[in-house]
Amino acid sequence: MRTKTLLLTAAVVMTGIAASQAQVYSVNAVGYVNLSLGTGFNLISNPLQGTNDSLNTVIPVAPDGTQVLTWNPVSQHFNSASIFDGDVGAWFPNGTLPVGQGAFVNLPTPTTLTFVGDVRQGSLTNKISNSYTLMGNMVPQAIALTGPGGAGFPAADGDQYLAWNPATQHYNAALIYDGDAGAWFGPGGAATPTPAVGQGFFILTGSGARDWTRSFTVN
Repeated sequence: MRTKTLLLTAAVVMTGIAASQAQVYSVNAVGYVNLSLGTGFNLISNPLQGTNDSLNTVIPVAPDGTQVLTWNPVSQHFNSASIFDGDVGAWFPNGTLPVGQGAFVNLPTPTTLTFVGDVRQGSLTNKISNSYTLMGNMVPQAIALTGPGGAGFPAADGDQYLAWNPATQHYNAALIYDGDAGAWFGPGGAATPTPAVGQGFFILTGSGARDWTRSFTVN
């Protein structure tokens, strides 16, 4: 999954994003993120805040038949798939994909999805449940999840990090956090999970729900 990110501050005009979004004005930090995705399942996250969280706003254009699967951390199951109807240009059902939430996108052909919106700033909180949570960074930034102190990520002993490999269409081997060592370890030894911009990942924890809180500013 390749990404291209552009952050624009103050009064911004962005052209050429999409035909329906030829001009976007904002006094906030505005940007777009292009995610280049392959055929099949891709694990993504929403890196920018749109006018609302609906799929019709977050991913307004996709190939006909594209599926989006979001995760329910309460029931610990995937929600029913939303499918893009190319003739109508809309998702059915029209689900939601808030900033910092991950989702599987199942594509019939290689595609570049474009996210447009404000960069979230200030004190940001992402909820981690007491089991599996499908999530991503709340800002368009690749950052190492190095445990307590690393981007404020609240890793605890025994936590597992699961990333998806779109080439093999399987999960990579889990990385497990060792609280005594203060580091993540995989089959090859120490390894620091560093999700890319717009990349989703699963966190599995049995040590209780908690918040991932951090402060961010583009200035």
